[in-house]
Amino acid sequence: MVYIEVPRLNFQAREIHAGRFPLWDPHIWAGQPLIGQTQPGPLYPLNLLLYLLPLRDGYLRAGYLNGYYVLIHFLAALFCYLFARDLGRSHAAGIIGGCVFAFGGFVGSVAWLDVLNGAIWTPLIFLFLFRAVRGRSPEKSAVLGGFFLGVAWLAGHHEIPMLVTYLAGATWLFHVWRDRGLIRLAGLFFLVMFLISAVQTIPTYEFGRLSHRWLGLDFPIGWNDTIPYVAHRFYSMRPQGILGLFVHGFNMGDSSPFLGMIAMALAALGIAAAWSRGEVRWLALVGAGATVYALGAATPFHGVLYVIAPLLGKARIPVRAIHLTGFAAALLAAYGVDAILEGSAWVRRIAITVGAVATAITMSAILFRNAPDDALLLSAILAAVLALLVLKRDALTRRALVCSVTALLIIELSGMIIFPNSYEKDRNTFIRKLYQELDIVAFIRSQKGPVRVAVKDADIPMNFGDWHGIDMHQGYMAGVSDNVYRHELHTERSQKLFAVTHSIGKTPEFPNWTEAFAGASGLKVWRNPDPMPRAWAVHEAVGVKSDWDLRVLIQDPGFDLSRKAILLGPAPPLKTCGGADEVRIDSMTPNRVGIAVNLACEGLVVLADVDYPGWEAVVDGVRAPLIESFGALRGVVTPGGKHTVVFRFRPKSVYFGAFLTLLGVILCGYFLKYQSQNLSSPAPTR
Repeated sequence: MVYIEVPRLNFQAREIHAGRFPLWDPHIWAGQPLIGQTQPGPLYPLNLLLYLLPLRDGYLRAGYLNGYYVLIHFLAALFCYLFARDLGRSHAAGIIGGCVFAFGGFVGSVAWLDVLNGAIWTPLIFLFLFRAVRGRSPEKSAVLGGFFLGVAWLAGHHEIPMLVTYLAGATWLFHVWRDRGLIRLAGLFFLVMFLISAVQTIPTYEFGRLSHRWLGLDFPIGWNDTIPYVAHRFYSMRPQGILGLFVHGFNMGDSSPFLGMIAMALAALGIAAAWSRGEVRWLALVGAGATVYALGAATPFHGVLYVIAPLLGKARIPVRAIHLTGFAAALLAAYGVDAILEGSAWVRRIAITVGAVATAITMSAILFRNAPDDALLLSAILAAVLALLVLKRDALTRRALVCSVTALLIIELSGMIIFPNSYEKDRNTFIRKLYQELDIVAFIRSQKGPVRVAVKDADIPMNFGDWHGIDMHQGYMAGVSDNVYRHELHTERSQKLFAVTHSIGKTPEFPNWTEAFAGASGLKVWRNPDPMPRAWAVHEAVGVKSDWDLRVLIQDPGFDLSRKAILLGPAPPLKTCGGADEVRIDSMTPNRVGIAVNLACEGLVVLADVDYPGWEAVVDGVRAPLIESFGALRGVVTPGGKHTVVFRFRPKSVYFGAFLTLLGVILCGYFLKYQSQNLSSPAPTR
């Protein structure tokens, strides 16, 4: 989060406070599309509210970010509570189920905002899906289910929404198979999902086709490349993760499956006591299936889906399916709570089983010191108390019983808190990096621009550029556009071409770079003695046939990058003349760069920023063909004399996606306002 997402959140917040919505991020990799990158949800509604909160000296406040995490988990609990109530569960059962979903397992432990935000909508999605299937305001319910699934796609990461979409599709397919009349509702559900998500998914698809993505392997892959199954194997849940559902400590990568003995005992009771109900069997199947899927390469099931399911192979972290295990277990636990309150025949059997297991674990701790760890022992003690409470439930009031079960659950789940606080200095190595180089930042901002810095990731691993609003040569990203990836960015001539003026690190980027400033942290700013300008003009261009030819010519010391342009494919004819050219950048914002030029004769004006679909060139207010120069940079042929050149970013994928999303909102409004049935008819209550 600190390396990649918090800096990007800060960049977007800073721009919005400046009165601009950034469609382009100029601060990393010489510029990349913001919405196409998807993470961390640049159009997600809750993120947009976060951006509007006051900044402190141009930076997001940590307190607001902490509050945002609290809000997200509250919403997760609320949405699960609403689904439990819609299934006819009691208030108490709904609250306990909501706590299990929000504070346990995947949702309770994952730190990535984009992944977490995509996960919390799952209960609402299936709440309205099942309402539609049951015939309760069917059109409205189908629309709302698709709407919330679309919102989940806006959250910024594709894996959780993709898994939920597949689950929704399988659920609809089963019900349509039983009742062909539901096919219209299923179509409406997925139409709305597509429309609402279009403003994010269409630019994401465009960027995916035009980029290389890192997978945790030694090399990135392109859109048409099959993700090697070894990447899925690496992110599969180990078999001991199944034990991790019951026992704290079996973390799986960036999250934990831990739900605890209390929650799992309640879920088992819910299955046993209410197995005759169709939704309980569905939840049990979802929980079991998601757990098997999360095991990934440990079973053949995931490998088969990897081969046959469209696009599912691009969801490379199978362990995140454990989110659906937690979702199912939370609602089954709600059924278990009601079984206790209603005095089901299964209550005593489950309680005795849980008590026996808890007693065995506790006795092993007494007989064999330190055999179980503290978390396991605590879970065993809490489970034993739960068993005792349940067996003696007739001696307690309903309120006392509910409060006691809730307290036991919260105590057990609180043991999985993994986030450090501000006093744990040894665990705060990441967040402190955000504020360690402020003197270096002040120095760089004092330099005549435009400035672009190369940052040594061994010294500053985070996205320094996004966090501080300084253009950065590379960065920590999930993927970059293909035209940037084709370059040898580590070489001195490539960095010269991309107008890198400084580097930051303990040592210089290249031996001939000179020290310009020494920061208090021990890092230094090194100056490039011979940088290229950010914008310049050439009067000669040569064409090459391949990326290899392009790289060879760029690295050729005899080729003058400042006087000749290299183009992939045919080069346009340009006029040669002996006069001097003047090229000056007048304005730079993420979506627009203005350049004043005075050319001796017709030439190619080149801007050392990345070209990408959606960038347009305008000369004196008239659109002109934009020419990708040097295999990645923006260029436009400009007549001789004084002119104003503007490069502006107007991505058709974003505009078309926004149109579809607006259409989806209008469609939702129509069904919510004009359909005759009352969506708010009360659910059965207890």
